[in-house]
Amino acid sequence: MMRMAMLATCALMGAVFWQRPGEASHRWPSAIPAFSSAPPTFAMETKGGSAVVTVISSDAPDALLDKAIAAYRAAGWTEAPIGTRDMRLFVKGEAVAALTVRPLSEGSCLTAIQRPRGL
Repeated sequence: MMRMAMLATCALMGAVFWQRPGEASHRWPSAIPAFSSAPPTFAMETKGGSAVVTVISSDAPDALLDKAIAAYRAAGWTEAPIGTRDMRLFVKGEAVAALTVRPLSEGSCLTAIQRPRGL
């Protein structure tokens, strides 16, 4: 159920906030650990502390997800004991972050969604 909700949210965000190649890149949200040298395709940070970032990379999905996991761990986040091959959850205090990755024809797309308080 949670996986379906996450996929629906990511699909909606991809449809609404997709940035065409060659357009100016978005700024990396300060709340989310930088996990890619590629600029975000989409980034948003609210006044309440919630943040979303989407990165398209030439890296394979597993490699991009591994980089994001390492960045979250280095920033003091703890990985939740649940997750799938293409989705991971992290907690830090009351904050919650969800990472989801999907393959593209040439590389992958990773989206991180973060909230300052639990779900």
